[in-house]
Amino acid sequence: MSITTTETLQDEQLKGPNDAAKIFLLGGAPQESVEKLDPSDPAVTFILNSDDFINLQKYIRACTALPSTESLFEAEYSRENLKKFFAEDDTLYNFMKEVLPRMHKRANDFQIKTIEPMITLGGLIGNFAKDSGRFMDRLVKNLEVMGQPGMVKGVAQFDAAKYDAEKTLDRLTNHAKKVEVECKEMFDKLTVFKVATETQDLKDITEISRRLKKIIPNDEAKKSKVQKLLDDARRLVDEAKNMLDDEVRKAREQGKAKWYHFIPVVGTIILIIDIVKHKGLINSLRELNDRYELAKKKGDNAIESITAASHQLDSLMSEVQGVTDTINNAIASVDKMQKTFNSLQVMFQDIKEKLEYTTSDLGDENIKSFEFQIEDLRDAAVTWKRVYILAQVFQSTGLVKDAKDAPVQVGPIAEKESG
Repeated sequence: MSITTTETLQDEQLKGPNDAAKIFLLGGAPQESVEKLDPSDPAVTFILNSDDFINLQKYIRACTALPSTESLFEAEYSRENLKKFFAEDDTLYNFMKEVLPRMHKRANDFQIKTIEPMITLGGLIGNFAKDSGRFMDRLVKNLEVMGQPGMVKGVAQFDAAKYDAEKTLDRLTNHAKKVEVECKEMFDKLTVFKVATETQDLKDITEISRRLKKIIPNDEAKKSKVQKLLDDARRLVDEAKNMLDDEVRKAREQGKAKWYHFIPVVGTIILIIDIVKHKGLINSLRELNDRYELAKKKGDNAIESITAASHQLDSLMSEVQGVTDTINNAIASVDKMQKTFNSLQVMFQDIKEKLEYTTSDLGDENIKSFEFQIEDLRDAAVTWKRVYILAQVFQSTGLVKDAKDAPVQVGPIAEKESG
């Protein structure tokens, strides 16, 4: 019984790391049968909070938009450029260089080693659970046959029913054992991620955000800082130009219109009569001209560098904001997923125990009635339906996966022909 449907393909845009934060997902919509479920059932809680997958994925995408290594951080966010803005906090650059790639790695590993296997596990549980009811019905029918008067070992109908029951139990039990272990592993992975994210990453990204805001509290402050840097760069060029202009004016005043010596200075031709007499002046003007050209080049480079640094700072602050905006929701989502997988594990423990009891009783030749075992199996079947509901949520509201990667659906158990 599926209580989710595949709806439209949504394009979720996260405010922060720009296009890198685009997420494409399939949304699941609870149907009317949700109302018939027990409100205390964790399946209900999870279905009504299926946005948890989306919230977690937003955080993962925001983190993986960060530079993946310290060297990439330095390449993307030049220390030389950003030091213009970080003069008030000269340790912030190194702190970000250490923290942001670490967060990228943790999120990327979590995506590959936990989120994607989580969806696959949901598919594995769901595909098998879909057939589990049929297997349970078949098992109950076999036990009913074995419990009929006159049915004992050696009777063909009894032996056939017992053989089929053993095979069915074996398959169901093995699956329950396997999935119980995988649910426990998933719970442990979620726990590790949640603890590290909550105790380390949340603290560090909050610290980075606080220090960035202290340096540049808002967009206006950033524009003002950029403008001051640009003005300072232009002022240095203007000072060199003014000094050169003053010396050129003095040279003109001292020049005499006899012999001419041409000195090109910033497009101006200065006429000097006596090379020997004015040798010092000539050298001085040439030196000043060289200094001006150097100052102009440095100024142009500085303006270009400040502009680039401004864009880099915008990008960096956007990426940090993207992580800051999503980390708390991600922690809350992981907390719910932990509870879900813990519930799944408990459910499979319950299913496994009931199946193992039935398997044990099946080998006891003194048992003539399987009434209690049948009740256990019906109980297990109800639990398996709850498991199926949870699995459908994973398949319908989780990450979009290629159809070719979907788990193989379990086929029917081969029946032994009875004599």
